[in-house]
Amino acid sequence: MLVIKFSKDADTDLEQIAEHTWNTWGQRQLAKYMNELDKCFERIRKNPLLGRKSESTRPEFRRIEVGRHAVFYIIEPDAILIVRVLHQQMLPANYF
Repeated sequence: MLVIKFSKDADTDLEQIAEHTWNTWGQRQLAKYMNELDKCFERIRKNPLLGRKSESTRPEFRRIEVGRHAVFYIIEPDAILIVRVLHQQMLPANYF
């Protein structure tokens, strides 16, 4: 069974999303949005091909949208590596 791993950049992205959500909308919305992201990670773990290829970013990347964010990931032999979690207004080319 595949496991989910996070790059340092993805960890930082999630921390910034959490901080912004908390400061803007509060604890209830933070819990709701983080739950949505966790569910997305679980769906990817169960079905790695769920996200579409993101060849314009990098050929090995796949992406899936969650709310106003795009999750970029790589399928590894024994894991899914979450590479970045970027806001829809962030141009991926500027972050890879």
